[in-house]
Amino acid sequence: MRRYQEKTLSWMERAMEGGHLILQSGTGSGKTVCALYASLKRAMEQDRVVLYLVRTNSQQRQVMVELRKLGPYGLALQGRQRMCLLAGENRELSGGSPEELSQFCRDRKEEVLEGEGGCIYYRGLLEGGLEEIGDWCREVLPTAEETALHCEDPEICPYELNKLLAREARVITAPYIYFFSPPLRRSLLETMERPLEDIILIVDEAHNLPEYCREIASFRVSVRAVEGAEKEVMDYGDSDLMDGITAFDLLEALEGGILELASEYVMEEDGFLPPSALEAIIMHAFTFTSSKLKGALSSLISLGEVVWDARRRRGVLPRSSILSVANNLLRWMSTDDIEYTKLIVGGENPALKAYCLDPAITARPLLQCSATLHMSGTLEPLEEYRDSIGLPDDTLLRSFPSPFPRENRRVVYVDGVTTRYEDLMKDPETITRLKGEVRHLLEGCERNTLFLFPSYHLLDSFLDLTEGLKVPVHVERRGMGQGELMRSLDAFKTSTSAFFAITGGRVAEGMDFPARELEVVVIVGIPYPKPTAALRALVNYYEWKFQRGWEYAVVAPASRRLHQCVGRLIRSEKDRGIAIILDHRAVYFKKALGPMELVEDTKAAVDAHLLRT
Repeated sequence: MRRYQEKTLSWMERAMEGGHLILQSGTGSGKTVCALYASLKRAMEQDRVVLYLVRTNSQQRQVMVELRKLGPYGLALQGRQRMCLLAGENRELSGGSPEELSQFCRDRKEEVLEGEGGCIYYRGLLEGGLEEIGDWCREVLPTAEETALHCEDPEICPYELNKLLAREARVITAPYIYFFSPPLRRSLLETMERPLEDIILIVDEAHNLPEYCREIASFRVSVRAVEGAEKEVMDYGDSDLMDGITAFDLLEALEGGILELASEYVMEEDGFLPPSALEAIIMHAFTFTSSKLKGALSSLISLGEVVWDARRRRGVLPRSSILSVANNLLRWMSTDDIEYTKLIVGGENPALKAYCLDPAITARPLLQCSATLHMSGTLEPLEEYRDSIGLPDDTLLRSFPSPFPRENRRVVYVDGVTTRYEDLMKDPETITRLKGEVRHLLEGCERNTLFLFPSYHLLDSFLDLTEGLKVPVHVERRGMGQGELMRSLDAFKTSTSAFFAITGGRVAEGMDFPARELEVVVIVGIPYPKPTAALRALVNYYEWKFQRGWEYAVVAPASRRLHQCVGRLIRSEKDRGIAIILDHRAVYFKKALGPMELVEDTKAAVDAHLLRT
């Protein structure tokens, strides 16, 4: 048993008695197997079901690997986008929302039952072979990808197969959305034939959960969505909504209103909107009252439903931009709760955004579960996580240090440099000194080194340093496809080189670099959240609710991102690495990161820590 694993298991078992546990414990500490063991023990005793929520496929795969060692039957669920074999063959279907794919699937299944064609894979499910493939699933405990692959040749629907097998599973691992999206949660509970009170819930990589819950409760109306609605009007025919105002007239006024608000209120990325600012523009354009505008939107919804139904009858994905825009605009007009702030977002696709400030709105079903366990290597401050998602004050809070030798990891920082915006504006030499430190490390690069920047904008300003070096420099670029990124990472891992990426991105949080694949992490600046209008609203909301606005909304996420960055280095007891923070503000995070040293020569610090014997 690894260091701290016995204590970890003890606290988990205590939580399984009917409470909540927030646990921080580093990668490699055995959290997954402990969580499965403790929750399964309770589930078998009390006839409960363990629902293990993950963010990535690799996390879900690890759950199934550990579960195979423990024995009870478990199931890996993914949505129709990944599991539906028809969606794998059809580009339009692969881009469908869960609701759109659900309706498309229901229609194809009805056609099979009526003997009029339909989905060949659902027909295969009904025509037999279920006993054999079910036995295979119970024996192998496959990942979702393995299930889909195994179902291709017998032409059996893996998604519907999983729904049938879910009733007998003691453990189900699924993406977050299965629990935190209300319609998907209802569907899952119906499939499992269980109430929430029978669920023991495990949230892996839980540091992602507060922002995930905010985003799932937020909604927007973008210019592109309105343009899509306008195209539908042209394709399916315009309609008079009220007093000679047509659907196209209203959509055109809406698009113009969004663009006008963006030009007036966006500062850098976004901006606050005055109350009823959009409504005022549209009502002025048509001399509408507020009630007439709502009536026009109701008529627009009816037109969208006609489009949605026409597509459904044609056997294609049932969707309508008209319907989506009208529903979200009505929702926009009725949203004035203190838990939301209304923003206008700029960029290439300006949009109205109702940003949810309170993740507890989405996370409330957690309180109905039999027990919940929230774990990550980067959860501190634990109180902020508890308060943000609305867990009770008696929630258990535990943090364990890394189980690996402390001397394997060294964290240092440099004085006299920073990425603080005010300092960069006040002293132009600040960026020159910062570039000098990065260049010094690049020129002396003898080990795989990851440079992490707080934004793409800052990263781009350092690209001129990559010319004329002895080692190649790979770059995580804005909008980079997954395949291209993985090829760059493979090249980085297999030869001495450097990699430029951003904190909070796919490289900084989602990739493993064992042994000498990564030995040096350079963090260029403290990764505080961007100073957007949304962030200012969040600071004010947390100050009002907890009297800890700056700490909860700004310092806590920066601390977690620093943890994630430093955590790339040590993934096993044999790994050895050094993290260099190029910002004098690093001293504020000593409590969060542990021992940290001030150094003058970063290259000398690297050599001293990683010198080979």
